[in-house]
Amino acid sequence: MDPLEELTVDEKIENHEERITALEKNYADLTNKMQAVETGQLRIEKTLLEEGKEQKKLINEQREEQQELLNKLLEHTLNIKKNNSYKKWDLALALFGGGGLIYGIIILITKFF
Repeated sequence: MDPLEELTVDEKIENHEERITALEKNYADLTNKMQAVETGQLRIEKTLLEEGKEQKKLINEQREEQQELLNKLLEHTLNIKKNNSYKKWDLALALFGGGGLIYGIIILITKFF
């Protein structure tokens, strides 16, 4: 036998109201918990986005620094090669440009003959 069948109509209405009140309270609790979870997820998402932006900024800064270092290295290497080739040309010009070597050879040839 169902326990509700033994109750009077007024008791059934009161019992029904109590159950509705309990359901409303449970629903309110669940709604609050869902809002808390949603708020937590939004905070996590915001934190992740901020950290992602910071990491992207850091990566870009490091990439720029590496590019600057690479450019300096290339410039330094190319300047060394330029300087070496300029020094070779300077030596060649000093030997042949002023006529010193050719003049010395001509003087030596004329002295021996």
